[in-house]
Amino acid sequence: MGPARSPSLSERTTTFLSAAQRHLGEELCFAGPIPLECVLPPHFNDPGLVSAKDGRKFVMRLARPNLKNGEDGRVCRELVNLAFFEQGGSYALRSPVEQWRFHDRCRQARLAVPAMVYADANGSLVEFIDGTNVSILLARQRSTGPMHRYLDDIRVNQRAGLILGDRHCCNAIEDRDGRIWQIDADVRIEGPCTRELEICQAIFYSLHALGGSEEGIDVALEFLATAHADYAMRYVKRFLAAFRSFKGSAAYADGKYAAVVPCISRILDRFPTPRKETPRLRR
Repeated sequence: MGPARSPSLSERTTTFLSAAQRHLGEELCFAGPIPLECVLPPHFNDPGLVSAKDGRKFVMRLARPNLKNGEDGRVCRELVNLAFFEQGGSYALRSPVEQWRFHDRCRQARLAVPAMVYADANGSLVEFIDGTNVSILLARQRSTGPMHRYLDDIRVNQRAGLILGDRHCCNAIEDRDGRIWQIDADVRIEGPCTRELEICQAIFYSLHALGGSEEGIDVALEFLATAHADYAMRYVKRFLAAFRSFKGSAAYADGKYAAVVPCISRILDRFPTPRKETPRLRR
């Protein structure tokens, strides 16, 4: 007798949707694919949007059943190369139910995280945010306004005591009013330098989306100049230098991040001294 057959995506979708309908006590129906501007990386197995009778829309996000040892290979590789574990850090994936609890904590703190209305072992149902993925926005507009708002929003979350984990800028949405929503919380990181790791991730991937622009470097330097009260700058420098080393290697993802390496070098060369945080105009 051979191994049991894994359920197909269609079967998993039907099972999850039936459970969500029973929990919510209302009928849900498919509302089409997720708009490309809003979509997360394909590893989320998001079948699409579902809608309730009152017009509310949700993203149905299925759990990832094929992860080796329950780990995200990209995230683990990044943390290893950044020597995050050597600094006393730890990493795990949140289950859909754990994400549900975490989303509730974030929303109780009045942070911009979409409501998660149901979750079980098979997946979660998350409020649909109508907007544009920050990574797409930066690449399309080549404007630094979204980068300003993205970095500021991460700092607001951190000041509330909440660490979301993987802060690749494709894990955030800017809505039609310019508000940044953090839409992915499946990675849990803990340790003495998690804030510094998150902000370095956000800076690096924002610069990559911007194509390594000089304006993006200025945004990073401006942010860091007002951030000494929030971050241990020795860790910020250490993580940025590590990003420069391994992400710039031709052996990593065919060197697709190599263009960001000179940007990180210029940030480290011009690393700012502390100054008082002041309001600024958004571009």
